[in-house]
Formats: sequence, structure tokens, C-alpha cells
Amino acid sequence: MKAQEFNDDTKNKAGKMKASTKVVIASVVLVFIAAAVIITFMLFNSSKPAKFTLENDILKISGEYGLDINMSEVTDMSISNTIPKIVSKIKGSTSGSMYKGEYNMREIKGKSALLFLDAGKYPFIFLEYQDKTVVINCEEGTKTQDLYVKLIREFKKFKKD
Repeated sequence: MKAQEFNDDTKNKAGKMKASTKVVIASVVLVFIAAAVIITFMLFNSSKPAKFTLENDILKISGEYGLDINMSEVTDMSISNTIPKIVSKIKGSTSGSMYKGEYNMREIKGKSALLFLDAGKYPFIFLEYQDKTVVINCEEGTKTQDLYVKLIREFKKFKKD
């Protein structure tokens, strides 16, 4: 049986690396750099808190997995210093105590909720909207309370019974 002969086809006759080999190596390095940049960007975005604005009877939740909630379609609203246990993620992103997206939760009607919150900071605003529970909070407790006051005022506009 004959042994396979080593063929160093990455170098030219002068012993220098071929241009085609340099292109392959540069391409691989660029792919790794691009992947690192994309992953860093995604991690940075998922760790940023959602932003909440109330315009023309619509609560706009911006950022990853954001949504617009027409306040006329909200059926119930409350504020609490605790949230039910988060069981699992359905679709969303979790970065530390930051949750964005849909999660299975204990003690929630329908068992899942849309979360836009930092679980380490309270209070939490609960909205019942289109047969879903939406739970939100801001970076600071006082900002969450201020947002709740605005939202409850808007909510009551549509619930004059």
C-alpha cells in the first residue's frame, strides 16, 4: 500500500502563500467578524427596555416584538408589584431579567402573556387586550406609575358605563 503524498498547494513555487489561499482565509475571517457583529447587535437590542408612548388612543410599544394597542379594545387593567411565575418562552427574547415577547405563565388567563418588562423592577402594568394579557413596566418604578395613571385615564374614557 502506498502512503499518500503531502501536497502543499497553498504556496507558490517561491514558498509564498497563493493569492487564492489569501482570499479564502480573508473570506472566512470576514464571515466570523460579521457573525460577531450581528450577535453583538442582537444582544444589545434585546437588553434594551421597550419604550411606551400613548398617541391618539394607541399605546405604542416599540422595540423588539413591539406592538400597538388600541386603548378602546382594552377590557381590563391593573398594576401590581408582583408577576406570576414565567414558565417558558413561546416566542421572544430574554436577556437577564429583561423579557420581550410571548411567554407561558402561571395564573394568567390563557396561560400565556405578552411581556415587555424587566422582571427585577416593579411595579408591573397588566392589560387585558384581544383575549391576551400584556404585562409591561418601565426602567423606573415612578415612570411605570406615571404611565399607569395615563393609561387608566385613557382606559376610563372608553369604559363609561
